[in-house]
Amino acid sequence: MIILAGAGSGKTRVLTYKVIYLIEQGVDPSNILMITFTNKASTEMKKECKVFEEDEITDLPTISTFHALCAKILRIDGERIGIPKNFLIYDSQDQKTPLNRPLKRWGFR
Repeated sequence: MIILAGAGSGKTRVLTYKVIYLIEQGVDPSNILMITFTNKASTEMKKECKVFEEDEITDLPTISTFHALCAKILRIDGERIGIPKNFLIYDSQDQKTPLNRPLKRWGFR
């Protein structure tokens, strides 16, 4: 199921309730993947599912952002394509940091 809608329209709630419904209908939570773009939505989905976990649901589906899921997959299987398990992911600030010290020393900053 894919939901495309604007911010604040209730996408996260719809997905969460759909997953809870599927689990209540007998779908094994380990066969469900909930994936989103933002950490905020991922956290909200996990929180919503845990509320229902106290009632009936004992296992939770995999709930993640695209980036976190891909990083996890690479850490598990990345060595097959030459990526070490301990690779680092740099954000834009991290990419600039190694350059700051030499640039400052050479008088460019």
